[in-house]
Amino acid sequence: MDMVKKYLKVMSSDFKGNWYKLPNILTQIRLLGSFAVAGLLIFGPKGEKSQLVIAIVFAAIAATDLFDGFFARILHQKTEYGRLLDPIADAALATFALIGLSVNDMYVRVLTVLVIARQMHLLWIFLKADKNGKTPEVVISGKVKTALVSIVILLSLLPENFVPYEYTKEITYLAIAMTICSWIEYWVRASVVAEK
Repeated sequence: MDMVKKYLKVMSSDFKGNWYKLPNILTQIRLLGSFAVAGLLIFGPKGEKSQLVIAIVFAAIAATDLFDGFFARILHQKTEYGRLLDPIADAALATFALIGLSVNDMYVRVLTVLVIARQMHLLWIFLKADKNGKTPEVVISGKVKTALVSIVILLSLLPENFVPYEYTKEITYLAIAMTICSWIEYWVRASVVAEK
């Protein structure tokens, strides 16, 4: 509980002077947009046109993940607020979209359970490591996992006549494998960091 209070304190103090910076605005859009995607999936109209609109909304919101870090680096606007909010926004977007999609697809259900379990476990690992001042670095397998999960979500949102289901299923298998691989890699790296 102390770690959560620490994060909230850091985020609230850093928020005041940094919320308006472009990279943080993009991250905040992704976080708020995750609720919009969930609302559209659960309460929105059904049909091919609606699916296409939701897919476009998801793609636009997910694209902010490509640009927030890029702009933070080139504009020299890296902030503690952005560092802490970015993984929360990523997790929220993927989790809410996967939950909305898992109603109709067994493979997406498996991916949803793995993604949520991974996020919860890694949150615990990162909080524990950060408590000791030793946060593990972001790993490329985590970025690949995020990209594959986003592709699965996007393909699952598109109307059936856009992409054959077999392709979506194959990419879902890859996303499941990469979710497990990145989970293990983060776990191992956190263990190594904790021992130093």
